[in-house]
Amino acid sequence: MPALRLWLTATICFLMTGCGSEHDLAKVVGTVTYDGKPLSGATVTFQPVSGQRVGMGNTDSDGRYALSTYGVDDGTVVGDHRVTVVLREAGSGGMPKPGTRPPKPLIAERYFEVATSGLTAKVESRRKNMIDFELTSQQN
Repeated sequence: MPALRLWLTATICFLMTGCGSEHDLAKVVGTVTYDGKPLSGATVTFQPVSGQRVGMGNTDSDGRYALSTYGVDDGTVVGDHRVTVVLREAGSGGMPKPGTRPPKPLIAERYFEVATSGLTAKVESRRKNMIDFELTSQQN
């Protein structure tokens, strides 16, 4: 009986309170600029190198973002990340229909993919991480 109780307690802890390492989160906020101006309406994505769950946020009118992974503004997984920033014209909402093109990009498309963005970040535990990105339309 004690073994069953221990197993149940561990399972509940993992599922309900985030005892697993995947839930080692830290707050992340920052600003995104494009050619020196705040980038409004963009989606910022932090993809952990470890393969854990992705953190995402959207920029406001001043280019500020806050990441969310499991809940609103809860941050993202601690560790090294590859970062993307995506901004397209407003579409009709939802996924594009098969055979149709996605809405027109409003920033350089190299920032849309981790393989080409050149953007990285290190999220440190037990602190509020302030991580800014200065994007440009010019190739570096």
